[in-house]
Amino acid sequence: MQDRPSASSVSSVVNKYIFLGLAIMIVSEAATVAGIEPFASWNTPIAWTGFIIFADAVVYRARGDSWMRSSPREFAALCLVSIPLWLVFESFNLVLRNWHYVGLPENVVLRTVGYAWSFATIWPAIFEGAELISVWRTGQAGRERLRPRFAAAKHRRSEASASVRAGGGAPALLQKRRAGQAGQITAEPVLA
Repeated sequence: MQDRPSASSVSSVVNKYIFLGLAIMIVSEAATVAGIEPFASWNTPIAWTGFIIFADAVVYRARGDSWMRSSPREFAALCLVSIPLWLVFESFNLVLRNWHYVGLPENVVLRTVGYAWSFATIWPAIFEGAELISVWRTGQAGRERLRPRFAAAKHRRSEASASVRAGGGAPALLQKRRAGQAGQITAEPVLA
């Protein structure tokens, strides 16, 4: 019969992952600003990986359940599915040209690895971030993963309504103007 690790040793390990995630994010951001490689070229996947480690550890500490620790296969599948899901947005960007990437490695293989790693972190970061916010809002209450709640409390409906109104009003704050390329539209704040 195997002895189970004590709660304090588990907590110690989880705290190390919290600090590891924070350290990865801080070092990556600082090194990127300083222009230090590989962080300057690889900041997105490195920093998002740090955030995922941080968020997962905080959620695990609060709930005793998290994506990476409790459902590692599901988490790995989410990472893999995240790549083609983000490629949908990339395909829209081929037409819209809303963003472009800078500081990419010239080597095609390295660049492809960077794209795959970056895209593999997007959906996990979204879900881990949602879990982190849930823990922040509710503390340790509720060990279940986030699920849509269609019968929201009255104050949540008012929050959602205000959010929709703010999002709907956002285009009024933007001024569209034609850019140099035919068909490309940029949006700039009216107050700028």
